[in-house]
Amino acid sequence: SSGINAEYGGISFYLFTLRSLTIHFFIYSTTIMKVSISFFYVCLTILFFAGEAIGQFSTFVQKLDHFDPTSKQTFKQQYIINTSYQKSKASPIFLVVGGVNPLGLDPNIFLGDSPEVSFASKYGAVLLALEHRFYGNSLPYTTLTQSSLKYLTPQQAIGDVVSFLSSIKQTQELVGPVVVIGYRYAANIAAWLRLKYPFLVQSSIAISPQLQASEEVQFWDQYIPSVLGNDCSTNVKNTMGQIEYSVFHDSTDFQNLAAMLGCVSITDGTSFMNIISYAVTEITYYTDLQDSMCSTVTDSNTATAQFLGFLNGYFGQTNITCLNRDITSFTNTTLIAGKNRQLLWMRCNQFGGFETAYSMTPFRSTRLNVAWFESVCAKVFGYALTPDTTSFNQFYGGQSSTFPGVVFFFNQNEPLSNLAPTTPILSSPVLIYKENWFNEYSNNVTYYVNTFLQPNFGNTTLPSVFPCPVQKECSKSPTVVQENVNFLWIAAALGFTSSTLGVVLSRCLFMYLDYRRFKRDNDGQVPRYGRVPQAEGLMG
Repeated sequence: SSGINAEYGGISFYLFTLRSLTIHFFIYSTTIMKVSISFFYVCLTILFFAGEAIGQFSTFVQKLDHFDPTSKQTFKQQYIINTSYQKSKASPIFLVVGGVNPLGLDPNIFLGDSPEVSFASKYGAVLLALEHRFYGNSLPYTTLTQSSLKYLTPQQAIGDVVSFLSSIKQTQELVGPVVVIGYRYAANIAAWLRLKYPFLVQSSIAISPQLQASEEVQFWDQYIPSVLGNDCSTNVKNTMGQIEYSVFHDSTDFQNLAAMLGCVSITDGTSFMNIISYAVTEITYYTDLQDSMCSTVTDSNTATAQFLGFLNGYFGQTNITCLNRDITSFTNTTLIAGKNRQLLWMRCNQFGGFETAYSMTPFRSTRLNVAWFESVCAKVFGYALTPDTTSFNQFYGGQSSTFPGVVFFFNQNEPLSNLAPTTPILSSPVLIYKENWFNEYSNNVTYYVNTFLQPNFGNTTLPSVFPCPVQKECSKSPTVVQENVNFLWIAAALGFTSSTLGVVLSRCLFMYLDYRRFKRDNDGQVPRYGRVPQAEGLMG
């Protein structure tokens, strides 16, 4: 059975900042001014909650193990539903598959500035987003031990989507075609769903997927010099070489360099070089930051200090800490660890994708090799762990598979297009976008989605009710329970109160909700549609 429970979605960071800046004004202003400002905040709240109402957080009771018919274990999986554009029960369904970021990290996913909303408005569609198991609030266990992480696999994640879609189509009486959208690792899920469940998923949009699993990838080392240019890449490489020499030849120098980067807790020299390499890779996605970084390494006498100082500032701007970049420290099995341990498990167990130095002309430290990453996996998880990429590619087909009905979308400025399907077909285009990705994405993808949404596309007929991953469980209709937790009227009642007590209570309510949201969701990463590829590299 399934259960659905609505939950507060979160107040925007900008409103939180605005209210925080004016709290003193509330305390020291006159009664009339308090009433006026309270009314202003209530209006903002109404507008914001109107947005939340069409992008509401809910939970779905999900089966833990889709491959064990005898298992009765379940967990609550978070999702968002938006029916404001829906025209009928036969409207298309656009489902955004969650990746390694919490669903709440992108609170405006279904408001006016996302590509999904553009599609929904165009097609009169229902919008859904499903959080990935073991991330955000979709946590099957309270610890991240190996015995619990064994349920963190893409196969189980695909089962989650199939079970969720089957249930929500049945309970909401939706009969329209399904289009699944995924970004980076979630793009793999989107493509595989169309490949393995064509009777359930009519089409998929896969943005920058990694279809071919490989224990190591070296093309980032080849890619960075091509973006930075010869002079800058040479200077950055030489500076990183000077840093590496100091790190491994003088412990005092290592401590000083770590302090320059704000990484005083780092004790593993190779991990320190890995943190720097990841940061440089990320910066290549920002043209303005590229120029700033290049300017720090022009003078070899001051390059090290200026380069590390620049990276430290970049970490501060993007709310990155060295602790959540030091993969050797991901031994914490508590949920405080955020997403780091889960992500490393997926890479050590199945995906690989370790970013190593290019064997011909290495850009990053040659210490960053497969042996080091495997040693990190063994240290963190307590035993030798090697990604089984061969079996993984055999099951999903890797790049050699054909994906009818899947649109692949890649940034021309990143090397992930090397992992695109090697046998593209007419009904599975590989699109490369340039600068204005939003317009190119919306315009180009729309052409193919128009085709894929035709009722007779492909060789399958969409049934009105879809089967569950475990067929026997489809014999019973799922029970739906939906409870709306609506703080709007509470906020409005308190906000209109002219007394100081009313103002204080309304402020406390807002601050509590904001604190709960940011405490829950923010682990120092940027939103899903940011240009930064994330510390996890290929699996962002």
